[in-house]
Amino acid sequence: MRFALFWAAIALAAQSYRMDPPRPGTVVSFQVVEDKYLSARKANGETFRVWHTGKRYILQEGTDTPVEYVDAVTRTPVLPSVARWLALWPRNGEYLGHRYIQTSEPAVAAPLPAKTRIVALRPDLWIGPAHNSRQKDETRRYDGSDYEYIPFTRADYQALRDAGATVVNAKGSQVAWAAELGMYYWGDAETLPFPEMLYRSQYLGPTIFVDEPAVGTRDHHLRPRLAKDAVFRREITPRLAFDRFVEHFAEVIEKGAPWILQRTLAKRADVDPGSLSLPQANLYSWETMVSTATHQLSAGSVQAIVWEPAGRVGSRRTIPEWNMAFEVAIPPGNPRHLIDPFAAFLRGAARAHGKQWGISIYGAVDRPDAPAMLTRAYDLGATRFHFWDSYQLACVPFGEVLALTRTLSRHAAAHPKRDLTQLRNAATTAFVVPVGFDLGHVHSGKGLQWGLPELNLERGRNRALFHHLFSEIESALRRKVAFDIVPDDVETTGYARVVRIEPRPAAQRKDGPRLSVEISRAGNTFTAVASVPDRVFNTRGANRSGVYENDEVFWELYGPAGEDYQTLIPRAPSRVSFDLTAPGAYRLRAAVCDLAGRVRVAWKDIIVEEAAR
Repeated sequence: MRFALFWAAIALAAQSYRMDPPRPGTVVSFQVVEDKYLSARKANGETFRVWHTGKRYILQEGTDTPVEYVDAVTRTPVLPSVARWLALWPRNGEYLGHRYIQTSEPAVAAPLPAKTRIVALRPDLWIGPAHNSRQKDETRRYDGSDYEYIPFTRADYQALRDAGATVVNAKGSQVAWAAELGMYYWGDAETLPFPEMLYRSQYLGPTIFVDEPAVGTRDHHLRPRLAKDAVFRREITPRLAFDRFVEHFAEVIEKGAPWILQRTLAKRADVDPGSLSLPQANLYSWETMVSTATHQLSAGSVQAIVWEPAGRVGSRRTIPEWNMAFEVAIPPGNPRHLIDPFAAFLRGAARAHGKQWGISIYGAVDRPDAPAMLTRAYDLGATRFHFWDSYQLACVPFGEVLALTRTLSRHAAAHPKRDLTQLRNAATTAFVVPVGFDLGHVHSGKGLQWGLPELNLERGRNRALFHHLFSEIESALRRKVAFDIVPDDVETTGYARVVRIEPRPAAQRKDGPRLSVEISRAGNTFTAVASVPDRVFNTRGANRSGVYENDEVFWELYGPAGEDYQTLIPRAPSRVSFDLTAPGAYRLRAAVCDLAGRVRVAWKDIIVEEAAR
């Protein structure tokens, strides 16, 4: 009785509209009943209907079986996310960029369908690869060569779904496979039916991410200027780099990924966008420089920040580098000690804006660490998990994508009901860093802020700043204290303890491995040889044969100017050669890290009065 009365009552508020003349895919008439029901007809004769009762969300395209979208865990309705919901609903005779004239035709409110096809989605758990293709030969490429790629077949999408993937890229005939298998899908805005595509909760848009805006700032703005402006090389600071990032990021949001959908629709012959303004509303930023996360999540279109572990990241590589560069003693080999500091930036940003975060796995991530990185991030509250599956060593081969997806989905199945708000606010301690502070890019273990040699650790008091932060991180990891890392323009009143990170030089440790260095010269070539009687480990990642070699010593060269820096690559353990031709004062830094994470550092001064002839 109430059900019938509900529909009878809302029909009183119904209104009918029509439009003339349209393009084939444009809605020519529709009936709307409050915010509960929409029925529309397009110029090409196709129809669609939408029911949105608060407890259910149903879409019917033509005479197809109505599709009901629900959350796989909570069984609550899942609305489409590609655009703001209010932008998809008629208001005062305006609908998707056009104005309609009210007619005298009575509106007919259809009852809820008796039978629907249920599609269960995971809005809290996006898992999937970046592309819609796989490697023809999945053999790992350590030698710098690339793979040959072939498009996903239906069997590939089935394998992904069965492994636990929830989000896939699909184009052409692949779209039907992804939709049939009940996964989120993205891509192909050129051919999907408009506007029905906007009402499909499975469809995420033509893209789902903003691609590395901070790295783009460095590569397309900072590096070109540094290459030709000697004054800028001397004067650049992390804050100046950040200010340029803010400008670049604004351009990206105003003209980039959020507007791909709008531009694509404008090019379609069957769509007349009229005055439609439809920025995509469900994007995440796929970013290496996690210190920019707080600013990036301030953008309305960006709903999550996902860490891209650029370069050869691993608990046995990156953590020893942190120890040697920042003179701390974080125990190596524990993936938790690797992921938690990065997650601290991501979760702190998500907390500040009430949004989401996640991580991705690249081919160069140490393979033993990848499963634990995924499950640890899940336990900390991450909701986005993606795999980069193209380009040389950056590629995670398809079989490994399936294996990692299985590991994560099984872990999620064992812990299905997470309180994401509680997890987002779990940190009791905030480490507050200056705006512009950055862990770097592929040199995230070496302290090159913004991945620039000009912002090395000997500029200003950078090393002392990093030492203080990572000393606090070391203490928190050892005591298992949950912490966030936030810039100093973020409100921190919700944290029980707030530590403002300031330059704090490292004290000389008395324990740890032994190290001594001798330097010889032959013309312009200098050779440094280290004596390391204790067991130490330092690797740059897998070599071209896939072997993790132990370089033992981490070598750095500073000078002659403060902005001049090189990481020296040894040709043999504990031995490195390098050429110096410019006169001036240089400083060679050698550091070692033992298996417990303890470090020893040796400095050697080098004076080059005149290059040898």
